[in-house]
Amino acid sequence: MSFLGFFRNLPSQNRVGCLSSAGIVAWVGMCGSTAAPLAALDFDDLDEVRFQDLRLQVGPAPQNAGLSLVRADLRSSSQNITWESSGRWSLLWAPPVGRAGTEGNGMGFLEIHSSRLVSGASSEQERLIERAVMVDLHLGLGWMIMNHTTLELTAFGGAGPSWQEGLNEREAAWEVGGRLGLTWAPVKVLGGRPLVGLAVLASYSQWNNPVVLNSVAYDLTIKTAGLAPAGVIGWRF
Repeated sequence: MSFLGFFRNLPSQNRVGCLSSAGIVAWVGMCGSTAAPLAALDFDDLDEVRFQDLRLQVGPAPQNAGLSLVRADLRSSSQNITWESSGRWSLLWAPPVGRAGTEGNGMGFLEIHSSRLVSGASSEQERLIERAVMVDLHLGLGWMIMNHTTLELTAFGGAGPSWQEGLNEREAAWEVGGRLGLTWAPVKVLGGRPLVGLAVLASYSQWNNPVVLNSVAYDLTIKTAGLAPAGVIGWRF
């Protein structure tokens, strides 16, 4: 007897059971056929990145500044200066509340940075070496422009102590500005993503502290404004 004839001769309740079994087998087969494409999808290819990273940002500080020197007898002098060398080293933390989306989402950083400004020496004036450490808060927007590539625009401001290198007396320094950054973190390693990037900072800062130049004590005010590039490396958790 053929299989079809055998099936026709079965009681109706057995036919239902066979149909149900066949349906289950077919459903399982269909699920099995779709499992491979689903497993092959890259679920990291998203239209949004959640920030949670630590970064080291290194670059020069703006090169041009105005100096104001006031002596103890209140005689003062002012001059413009181009620093012979400068540096700005930062540790930035991006908390996980920040996100970068295709349409732009809110984000921010907490930054701790150390800056060093060095003037050239001359026959009339010895070299001036200034240091400052500040804590800045950044708030702004992040965009995801390609897979795991983010464009960041933040405004920032902060304050901290400044001093002449070699002296213990410290007074206040502060800064405000904006940061435009681009970061790339394409590879997943050990549960995280190493990132690299570039940034441009536009800032205005004012440093105030006592200094000694040519054995004469002054109250110094430094006002610096300008643009400065920076390189970024870090780890996205």
